[in-house]
Amino acid sequence: MTGGRSEGNPVPWYAAKPWIGMSLGAWASFLRRNQFRISVRRLPDACCITFGSMLHSLARAYQRRRHGRRIAAVQPSPPIFVVGHWRSGTTLLHELLTQDPRSGFADTFECFCPSEAISTRWFLPRLRFLLPERRPMDDMPVSWNAPQEDEWALANLGLPSPYASLAFPNQGLDRRDGLDVRALSPARRRQWAEGLRWFVQMVSVRVGGRIVLKSPTHTARLEAILEVFPEARFVHIVRDPRAVYRSTLRLWRTLGSHVALQEPTFDGLEESVLATYEAMFQAYERDRPRVPAGRLVELRYEDLVADPIGQVRGIYDALGLDGFDELAPRIAEYFADRRAYQVHQYPRDVDVDEIVDRRWLPFVRRFGYRTAGEAGPSSPRAASVASISSAL
Repeated sequence: MTGGRSEGNPVPWYAAKPWIGMSLGAWASFLRRNQFRISVRRLPDACCITFGSMLHSLARAYQRRRHGRRIAAVQPSPPIFVVGHWRSGTTLLHELLTQDPRSGFADTFECFCPSEAISTRWFLPRLRFLLPERRPMDDMPVSWNAPQEDEWALANLGLPSPYASLAFPNQGLDRRDGLDVRALSPARRRQWAEGLRWFVQMVSVRVGGRIVLKSPTHTARLEAILEVFPEARFVHIVRDPRAVYRSTLRLWRTLGSHVALQEPTFDGLEESVLATYEAMFQAYERDRPRVPAGRLVELRYEDLVADPIGQVRGIYDALGLDGFDELAPRIAEYFADRRAYQVHQYPRDVDVDEIVDRRWLPFVRRFGYRTAGEAGPSSPRAASVASISSAL
């Protein structure tokens, strides 16, 4: 791979959308909630998803009959959750931790087709043409068996998720809907908890050991996750908020253009990003004291890219994980394979920096960063961070 990213690399229209794995019932409910407001140009996508949902419903029924008891009997090992705002380095950290052969993960196939992943794994992943070669927002490779965000699985199962707004962005861009599980009704919260547990059980059938999951949305759900998995552990990564703001805007614009079922206008996107960040970290700070000692590690993206082996060693020590000596050379190999990759650089915008500092000041301070108006690099180690192999 040559240095730099392609801007909005093309994705074939027939490539799998994140909603491809919904059952017919979940898909119908999804459309009803959004009043069927599909753009004419996106009707082929909607028709493909509708046809696929019928097949998924049949496959789900078969899996329930064939594997339902097997899944329900699984007692999964306490998962490790990688959390942090979008574009803070969660993907990089997730991929580093899952280089450990002791750690499994939910892959793209399980997250896109969660309700029948066991029964159809022999066939569907062979349809490689259904996936784009690279992610549209950052040009990273895509494959069915690569680590993926489990939030896509929850969305495909019809559970409350902020990702629903990606399909119908013109209905509203508020990512807070479904973000904080505590705000749900008791019935919906119970449904969410049961769905999360079932998904981890299903993935555990394949993995067998500990699972490392990653979804930025879980940053606002520590308490809810502990209710499902009392022994769960968390790794929280943060990044300079000004870089996060710019990168998140680019993420939603690029991803929304490819996966939306409408022609997105992105009206109100800036405020949505600002408000969602605030809501996410207010919930995180509320729940953080509830995590037992030795179960939560916090680190900064800038420190991770400056010293990945040292930072991951610190995670293993803090969480009491074994096997780091075997993992360390794999981390070095991971970066060696991506040494030509460069992080996208954003030009400085003084007005934007002032807005971010004003809205997110408590979190800028809490995470050890300086405001844009203060002297020196925002992060104490930012000056030492060069362009390196990175998957944000």
